[in-house]
Amino acid sequence: MAEKTIKWADAPTQDDLIDAAEALTLVGIERVTLNQAPKLHPAKDLLRFAQLPALPQDNKGVAKWLERINAGAEVPPVLLVRGKLAIGLPLIIAEGYHRVSACYLLDEATPVFGFFLSWA
Repeated sequence: MAEKTIKWADAPTQDDLIDAAEALTLVGIERVTLNQAPKLHPAKDLLRFAQLPALPQDNKGVAKWLERINAGAEVPPVLLVRGKLAIGLPLIIAEGYHRVSACYLLDEATPVFGFFLSWA
């Protein structure tokens, strides 16, 4: 399958940052800061190291992002928390699991633009 070019936004939305911070409180992370060094990673690697399956195409959130990507709309980057393989801690997709899944469904090697969050 040909790789679809995704128009990634330069920065996450304020809502995504708030949602990620709120979600991370579920695992005891109370404060996060945005690492200003964004990276591109293949969708398959993000899912593999987060130990998550790709959500299906008929998932409401995935379908929404596939539609936006195919329409050429700008897509906010995903927000990640580094895992630590040595102690069995997987990568956390703090915000953007639906976007990563949509990218994976387009082509598993689709580059996903993301920022890492640092936490204390």
